[in-house]
Amino acid sequence: MKKLVLLSCLVIAGLVTANAQGLKGKWYGTAQVGYSDTKAGNEKTSYFNVLPIVGTFISPDVTVGLAFGYLDNKSKGYDLATTGVLDSEVRAWAFEPLARRYWNISGPFFFFGQLAVPLAFGKVQDTNIKVSQFGIGASAGFDMVIWKSVSIEFSYNIANLSFTRCKGSDLTTLGLAEKISTTNFQLAHVANLQNGGNIPAVIPLGEQSGLLTPISVGIKFFFN
Repeated sequence: MKKLVLLSCLVIAGLVTANAQGLKGKWYGTAQVGYSDTKAGNEKTSYFNVLPIVGTFISPDVTVGLAFGYLDNKSKGYDLATTGVLDSEVRAWAFEPLARRYWNISGPFFFFGQLAVPLAFGKVQDTNIKVSQFGIGASAGFDMVIWKSVSIEFSYNIANLSFTRCKGSDLTTLGLAEKISTTNFQLAHVANLQNGGNIPAVIPLGEQSGLLTPISVGIKFFFN
């Protein structure tokens, strides 16, 4: 028991010391995984993304990083004529330069704000429709240090501005132009404003607007 108490004290002391000295110059690696699905009757839409991230602290509480990952968005059971949603699967690769600012709440608990510039390139499966999307996204989250070099983080997308382009002759079979562009702004997944071509809802890499699922969770590792 005494050894357990002593070990706990040493861990807490290490966390406090690390916080006081800051993390400037340290690197970190994490992988955020997100998943969501909606279902109404026979209609189902699902979104999945996995996003490894590598970054470095340029000051005690500011980081810059780069993410690279994979997206998979599916829709099934929709009537295109009445819903505007195409039964399809979109697979894409995503790149995301990002910057974060951390604030210590108490002990090992931190709050962070993130600004990112996500880009994605992919296609609608079993068609020649190519999809590209880039945007600007703001998110916030919590980071809990569970060991000196390990933490668990949760993040939520707050606002996203995205620009989507679809190209392919198969679009004409849907009664659309061969090239379509659209702009979408989404605030906290409550307000959603779209301007541009009438792209079937699932084609712009999902209705997430900012490419990724609303909530993501990941484990972060710190190293020198």
